[in-house]
Amino acid sequence: ADFTDTKVYHKLLLDSLHPNVIYSAQSDGIWKTQDAGANWYKIKNGVHKDIEFKPGNVNTLYAASDDYWGSSEIYRSIDSGNTWTKITNFAQQFNSLEMTITFADSNYLGVGMNGSNNNSFFLSTNGGNSFQLKNSAIDDNTAITISPSNKNKVYCGYVSNYRSTNGGTTFS
Repeated sequence: ADFTDTKVYHKLLLDSLHPNVIYSAQSDGIWKTQDAGANWYKIKNGVHKDIEFKPGNVNTLYAASDDYWGSSEIYRSIDSGNTWTKITNFAQQFNSLEMTITFADSNYLGVGMNGSNNNSFFLSTNGGNSFQLKNSAIDDNTAITISPSNKNKVYCGYVSNYRSTNGGTTFS
């Protein structure tokens, strides 16, 4: 694809074990290359703003769809992007999602939701099998990350920056 194709490239993700494999989350799907970018092919339709590997497992990917008028959701692939399963059911219009993982616990997957009705932090502690609402008032700060060494430290920010030391239950 050319940069003149009116597509938005939201995130690139490099496979650390196979450096010729790169994933791209973009406005026209999730794309993958296995030859360092010479050839790309689409592995998932839809608008996607974020993509992450499960820490320590390059075969498991998480993708955040962006369906502002529908409902943005999280999907998981356990076969390097060949098949995808929806793992959330937020069912809320007018939202966008950002994900975070941590090497402190490979089963932690955090989701920051920014929407007109809701600015929340959800956390899965079981690799995306279920999610718990940890905080429903993160003040429009969904640029979010979990510390790589302490799974209870969560940071979020956009204009202001906030830190949680209790897994995202409260921020200061």
